[in-house]
Amino acid sequence: MTNPDPQFYDAILQDLRLIAEKESLRKHEIPSQLIIDFEPFTPENGLLTSTMKPCRHKLAAYYGDRLKQSNTIKQRLKIIIETTTKQSLLTDEEDNFFIPTGGDSLTAIRLSRRIENDLGISVPISILLQPNMTLQRLATVIRDPSQMSSHSIVQQMLNDSELLLDITIDKHKNAIVSPSVVFITGTTGFVGAFLLAELLLVHSSECKFICLVRCESLTNPLDRIRKNMLFHQIWREDFQERIIPLQGDLEKTYFGLDNDIYESLANQIDIIFHCGAAVNFILPYSKLYASNVCGTREIIRLATHTTTCIPVHYISTLSVLSSDVNKEISIDEISPDSLVSGYAQSKWVAEKLMAKANHLGLPVVIYRLGSICASTETGACNRNDLHTYLFAAMMKLNSYPETIVNAHLRGLPVNFTAKRSFEDEFNNSFLNSVIDISCLAIKCL
Repeated sequence: MTNPDPQFYDAILQDLRLIAEKESLRKHEIPSQLIIDFEPFTPENGLLTSTMKPCRHKLAAYYGDRLKQSNTIKQRLKIIIETTTKQSLLTDEEDNFFIPTGGDSLTAIRLSRRIENDLGISVPISILLQPNMTLQRLATVIRDPSQMSSHSIVQQMLNDSELLLDITIDKHKNAIVSPSVVFITGTTGFVGAFLLAELLLVHSSECKFICLVRCESLTNPLDRIRKNMLFHQIWREDFQERIIPLQGDLEKTYFGLDNDIYESLANQIDIIFHCGAAVNFILPYSKLYASNVCGTREIIRLATHTTTCIPVHYISTLSVLSSDVNKEISIDEISPDSLVSGYAQSKWVAEKLMAKANHLGLPVVIYRLGSICASTETGACNRNDLHTYLFAAMMKLNSYPETIVNAHLRGLPVNFTAKRSFEDEFNNSFLNSVIDISCLAIKCL
C-alpha cells in the first residue's frame, strides 16, 4: 500500500482530533496534516542518529516538500470533498463540478461544516451550490473570503426583477363572475392540495380545474394529485370528473406544451391560482431561479397571451419581508439586501415581476403566507415541514430540546389558509392588492 486511500488519512485525523478534544488540547497542539510513509527511519538513510534518535534537521529536509504539497488548500479541500461526497476528484481538472454530480443540499451542509472544522473558514452553502463551483474556484474563495460577498447575488436579483414584460392589456375577464375553468399550479404540494379541495367544494359542479403537474411522461398526472390529496385526507371520488390534469413544467417556456394546446388553454381559462414553487431554505438563488422566477414569468405570459387577460391569484411568502417590517407594504418598497435564503430571494424577484405585470394592467392579488401548519379538521400536516420533523423526533425520543421551552411556534392551519385565499376571489375590492395572511402563535410549554 504505497498510496493510501484519502479516507484512511481522514479516519486517522478524526481519531487524533477526538483524542485531542478529550484531552482538552489547544488548536495549535492538534495535528492538521498527516503523512503516511513506508520508508523506515534508519541511521543508514540519515533519518536517525547513531544513537537511534530522530535526526530532526534531516527529517525536516526529507519531508519538507511533501508537507508543502499536502498543506495546500486545494489538496486539503480535495480530501474533504472526496470524503464527504464519496466521489473521486482529479485535482488537475479545472471543470470539477463536485456538488451537481450527485450532491444535494444535505451534502452541502455536511461539506460546509467539514470545511469550517478543518480549514477554519465558514463557507455559505449557497457558495458550494453555485452551478459553476469547482475545486479550483472553491480554493480561491477560501484563500480570499471577501469573494463570498452577496453583492453579486443582489445585483443579479435586481437585474432579474427588471425583466422586460412584453405585454399589452386591452381588457380582462370578469373576476367576480363564477368561473367555468380555473387554472391552478402546485396541487401536488401541501397548500396547493387544500386550495384545490376548497375551490372544488365551493364552486359549482360545472366548474373545471386544469391542474399543471410536472411528472415523468409515463406517469399519470391525476395519480399524483389523487395520491397527495388522499394523504392529506381531502380527496373525494367526485373530484376526479372535474379535475383536468395537464402534464407540464413551470420551468419551461409555455410549460413545455405544444402551440395548439397552449392556445386552447389560454382561451379557456377564467382565473389563475399560482401556488406552485420550489420551497427549499438551503438551495441558493441560482438553483431556485428556474422554478420560482421563470415559473412566475410563464404564468404572466399565459395570463396575457390573449387580448383579454386572465386575473391571477399569486401565492407569495412573508419571507420576502425583512425582519423589521410588520405591515402590508408593496414589494417595490422592500429592499432585497437583507434577504439571505435563496428561497426568499427567488420569491422576492417573482413578486416583483407580478407587481410589474399588475402596474401594466394585469389584475393580481398577492397572498403572502407565513408558516403553514396542520389542518384543524383532519390533522393532516406537511410531512416535509421542519416543525413536523421536530415534533416527530420529540415523540420518538421521548424528549425535547431545552432551547424550545417557552418558545413560540408561529403557524396558520392550512385549511384556514385555503379558505382565506379563496374568499378574496370574488371580492373586487381585493383585486390589485397584497394580503399578508398572518400566523397564530403556539406556545411550547
